[in-house]
Amino acid sequence: MSQPLPAEPRRAARLPERGWVGGVCGGLAEYLGVDANLVRIGMVLAAVLLPFGLGIYLLLWLVLPYGSDGPTGFDSLKTQFGR
Repeated sequence: MSQPLPAEPRRAARLPERGWVGGVCGGLAEYLGVDANLVRIGMVLAAVLLPFGLGIYLLLWLVLPYGSDGPTGFDSLKTQFGR
């Protein structure tokens, strides 16, 4: 027998209360169900070893919403700069 589907699909989000910088790693860790330190180590390794590693973090910060239904980083930048 199959398990019932959740009422709402899970969404990844930035969780600043669980994060050190922008909450990206804490939010991804909660979404993936792993320890946040594992995600942080992965992000640091990506930033050091990959030429676009830091860009991955910045892109995630821009597209992931703040909390479960808050604005994305891109929305925050648009509001701050009046566009």
